[in-house]
Amino acid sequence: MLATTFACGERASESAAAPSVRDSAGIRIVENGRPLWSPEDAPGLAARPTLVIGDRPEPNYELSRVGGAVRLSDGRIVIADGGSLQLRFFDSTGAFIKFVGGRGGGPGEFRRLDALATLAGDTMVALSMPGTATFFNAHGEFLRRVNVFRPPQGPDDGITVVVTVLGDQTVVVGSLPHPARKPAGTRWVESMPLEAIGRDTVARVSFGTVPFLLVAMNGNDPQPPWFGPTAVFAAVGPSLVVGYGGEYSIQILSANGRVERIVRRRWTPVPVTDADIDAYVREWFKRWGKATGPEAEKQKQDLRDDPYASEVPAYSRIIADRAGRLWVREPHLADAPAGGELAMGSLVPSVWSVFDPDGRWLGDVTMPAHFRPTDIGPDYVLGIAADSDGVETVVRYPFGTDAARRPRPQHRR
Repeated sequence: MLATTFACGERASESAAAPSVRDSAGIRIVENGRPLWSPEDAPGLAARPTLVIGDRPEPNYELSRVGGAVRLSDGRIVIADGGSLQLRFFDSTGAFIKFVGGRGGGPGEFRRLDALATLAGDTMVALSMPGTATFFNAHGEFLRRVNVFRPPQGPDDGITVVVTVLGDQTVVVGSLPHPARKPAGTRWVESMPLEAIGRDTVARVSFGTVPFLLVAMNGNDPQPPWFGPTAVFAAVGPSLVVGYGGEYSIQILSANGRVERIVRRRWTPVPVTDADIDAYVREWFKRWGKATGPEAEKQKQDLRDDPYASEVPAYSRIIADRAGRLWVREPHLADAPAGGELAMGSLVPSVWSVFDPDGRWLGDVTMPAHFRPTDIGPDYVLGIAADSDGVETVVRYPFGTDAARRPRPQHRR
C-alpha cells in the first residue's frame, strides 16, 4: 500500500534531509531543500493500468470531453462526461451501473460539465464553469446548486467564478479581473479577491487577494503571455490551498481565511528561450494549423510575435490526495501545444512533487504521457487518458516500487 510506502520512505531518509521549519507571525513556514525519499523509497505507477473504462463500443462506455473521475468509498467510480453532460456510475470492475444528469437547466442537469470532486461522506460536487457548483449524494441524487456567475454589467467588470469547493461544501469564489490597458511593453500580475460562501449561501468569509495571472501588453491589448504562471487552487478538508507559479511557494489557509502554513521548495528558474518559442509555434501548427502557404507562414509569425513568459513557472497544478498530501506538477513546455497551457495537457510524462500534510517534500512521482490524474488514493491514481486520436478513457493505475526505479524524465526545472 502507498501509505506504508510513504511511511517507510519518511523514516528511512528523514534524518538526512530534514526540512527547515519556522514560525513567522503565527504562520508556519516550511522550507524544503531536497526530498526526504531516497530513490529506493519513492513509489511509482505500475507499467499498465488495472482498470480501463471507455474502451467498449457501447453508448454508456463511450466517453468524450471528460471533466473528471472519482472513486467512492465503496469502490464505485463516477465519471463526469462533458459530451453527454452526465455523471456516469460504474462498479469497481468498470461495469456500467447508471447515469444521472443530462443536458438542461433543471435540478441535477447541466449546461456544461467541467470538473468533478468528492467531499466528506462521498458527497460529490460537479463544477460547470464559470460559476456553478452542483452537489449530489453518493447515490447520484441532486442535493443543491450554487450559482455565483453574473454577466458583466460594464466593459471593465470582472467575472465571478468558482475556483474550488472545500471538504465541508464551502464554495470558494473569485472575481476574475478585467485587465486595464497600460503603456506598451508593460508586464504585471493581476490579483484576484477570494471569498468563501457557506452552505447557507449567506455567510461569507474573505480569503483576501491572491496573485492570479501574468499579463502583458500586446500592441494595444492586455493578454496573458504564453507559458505564464496562473493561480492554482486545491482543497484539503476545510482548508484552501493557493499557489501562483511565479515562485515555489504554496499557501494553506484555514476556513476563517487565515494563512496557516506556507510551503516552499528549492527551485531554480528556467528561462524561456527563442528555441523554446520556435518549437512551440512549430508543434502548435502541426496539431492545430489549418492554413497553408503564405497564410500559414503569416499565422505562425503572428503567434511567434505574441508575448511569452520569460521563465517557466515553478509549477502548474496542485492536487490534494485522500490523505491530505499535495501533489504539485512540474511544468513542461513540451505539453503546451496540446492546448496552449501547461496545467492540463500531458503530451510527455508528467512529474509531480509530493508534500506530506506538514508541508515536507517527500519526493517526485512520474506519471505517463497523455494522462491527467483526477483522484489519488492510498494505492491508486485514477485519471483521464487519451490515445493518439484523442479518444478518452478513464484508467486506474496502482502504485508499484518497480515503476519508481525507472529513469526519471529529464525535463528542465
